[in-house]
Amino acid sequence: MLERYKRIEQLGWDMQLLKKAKVLVVGAGALGNEVLKNLALLGVGNILLADMDVIEDHNLTRTILFRNSDIGQYKAEVAARHVKEIDPSVNIIPFVAPVQKVFGLGVYREADIVFGCLDNIQARMDVNRYCYQTNTLFIDAGLRKIDGDVKVFGAPYNVCLDCILTQNMRDEAWRRFSCLKLRTRVEEKPGPTAPTISSIMAGFQVQIGMKYLHDASVPIDSRISVLGYIDDITTSKLSHNPMCPTHNLYEPIAETEVVQLPYQSKQLKVGELLNLVQQDMGRNAVIELDYDLITHFDCAEHDYHKAIIRRRGYVYTDEVACPMCLERDEVESHALMQEYFINHIDSESAPAILNKTLAAIGTPLYQIFKAKAMKKGELVYKYFEISGDRGMVFR
Repeated sequence: MLERYKRIEQLGWDMQLLKKAKVLVVGAGALGNEVLKNLALLGVGNILLADMDVIEDHNLTRTILFRNSDIGQYKAEVAARHVKEIDPSVNIIPFVAPVQKVFGLGVYREADIVFGCLDNIQARMDVNRYCYQTNTLFIDAGLRKIDGDVKVFGAPYNVCLDCILTQNMRDEAWRRFSCLKLRTRVEEKPGPTAPTISSIMAGFQVQIGMKYLHDASVPIDSRISVLGYIDDITTSKLSHNPMCPTHNLYEPIAETEVVQLPYQSKQLKVGELLNLVQQDMGRNAVIELDYDLITHFDCAEHDYHKAIIRRRGYVYTDEVACPMCLERDEVESHALMQEYFINHIDSESAPAILNKTLAAIGTPLYQIFKAKAMKKGELVYKYFEISGDRGMVFR
């Protein structure tokens, strides 16, 4: 191994293992910068990074990887470029998009660790669900001014992030949306945080991750809290919530139940996937979507119809106001049309859906679909992985 890693190896850490590791970093803001910097210094070999935002001038006081000349550029792309400057051997792939739209379950299933560096609860909930379904270690951190915490979730997932959310937190998850869960054009900005606390919490995240890779004990189902105002650090155990939506609605994917399909989501049509599933499981097989797919909006009063095939959370309020209602000077909230959506695909699905590619209906890369069918009076399940996407993620 190169001399540059001598001090890392003297810790007892295996550089060959670190070079082979695959990690996801979700978010490239203050926390993400520090996590990425630590991973690069340690020589972690394969990093997937997702962030959809651009760099603003106020980011520069809290992000080690960004410079004045980077303002206006995408955080993910700039962070990846500067990570390569720290260690050119690191294979880091940036994705400029919401994490829900780029990383499917197959990505999580292959990753060793997911580092949560997000500033909104809804994205955390979605990442948590995929980690739970794939039994992938999820090390999430949050910041508030000079306070912070790290929460560690992993197999057998007795506790997940969804277990510990309050109803206020769930309501906050949709804060950037309208009451009808339509996106607004005005995005809420996160509150102020200090660079000191992001450095501390990212240090905990990565150190726990490195211990996990080396089969050392890590504080799964625990929260590490740093209270900067009183200079206190505490560790507490997290409790399972029997009413947890994630635990009640989903289950881990068994390795033996996954059928690999050598197709890409940008090419395979929804109807073609349904045919493949039904050839395997029978003509009554149904494909479950793990999100609501909006199909159209109607205004009954004006017999006005607008087709919008998009996953929930990615439709804007100003896209679904009836133009004739607006002409009558209705306020926008009163002009919103009736929404229609589906959450499964079967033989009765509309041709407009079946003829779309998987990518066109919001399927992330390397996704795993759950299908169900009745066989001999019993409901059976199977999983189908869009394995042709793998090369678009792990390069």
